[in-house]
Amino acid sequence: MKALFLFVVCILLSPACFLHAQIDDRPLMKVDIPFAFTVENARLPAGSYLIYEVQLNRIWRVSSADRKRSVLFHISAGEARPSQAKLTFLHYPTDYVLRRIEGGNDGMVASLSTGKRERQLASNHLPIEEATINAQSE
Repeated sequence: MKALFLFVVCILLSPACFLHAQIDDRPLMKVDIPFAFTVENARLPAGSYLIYEVQLNRIWRVSSADRKRSVLFHISAGEARPSQAKLTFLHYPTDYVLRRIEGGNDGMVASLSTGKRERQLASNHLPIEEATINAQSE
């Protein structure tokens, strides 16, 4: 009975092990962001960040350089030939919201989903500007 229990537990846990092996974070770029900003529904402080492509369902990750903060976010991918890796933010009077990431080396352009905070800001009909920060491709 004990052997059967162990066998069932191993069978149930094996997909999680295989899934972990399939998730392969690929570093895309490093960027210093001089202002606090929002990624989908998460607020992050100013600082140095790394952007990763997670090889699973068009999910990317932004992590602080000290790895204390990390946010997963969904993207819509497109292709272009940007000459420089960069991040584009929508700048509302009170907030910066990350909207697009362009990778220099592989030509990837990723648009982020609109989060709750961005919808709230947009509903107030506040003036919007774009802010762009160059990044270093990894």
